[in-house]
Amino acid sequence: MRFMSLLARLCLASSLIWSGTLWAATDQAMDANLDKLFSSHENYHAFFDNFKTQIAAQNKAEVAKLISYPIKIALAGKKVQIKTPQQFIKNYDAIFTPDLVAAVNAQKYQDLFANYQGLAIGKGQIWFSGICQDNQCKKSTVLVIGINK
Repeated sequence: MRFMSLLARLCLASSLIWSGTLWAATDQAMDANLDKLFSSHENYHAFFDNFKTQIAAQNKAEVAKLISYPIKIALAGKKVQIKTPQQFIKNYDAIFTPDLVAAVNAQKYQDLFANYQGLAIGKGQIWFSGICQDNQCKKSTVLVIGINK
């Protein structure tokens, strides 16, 4: 019985690693996981810290700079394509509801969900990832790529 339990845990662990999904218990472990996924963690860690700070400060203009446009967001029960920072700022209060702000404020760096597609805040309410700035993707900028409410 003990052997089966150990075997089951090993299978689960290996499937998580091979699926590209990684969890961490400390900032250093998350850094290491992001290094494995994206060859670097610095820009993701800095982005997360900045995003969280700007949300807490309700700095709409700065948050708008952290979004990849266009982005589709559910507003009043309809999917709306937000095309510009100005449009985002205009809809900021409808986008960042108290529940969404609470999810951001409660999120700890080491507890982010990470896979090859990017990182998720909360239960997948906000996704961010590196956006290539050139054809070889030698330069990238981390931005919010999804907001799910």
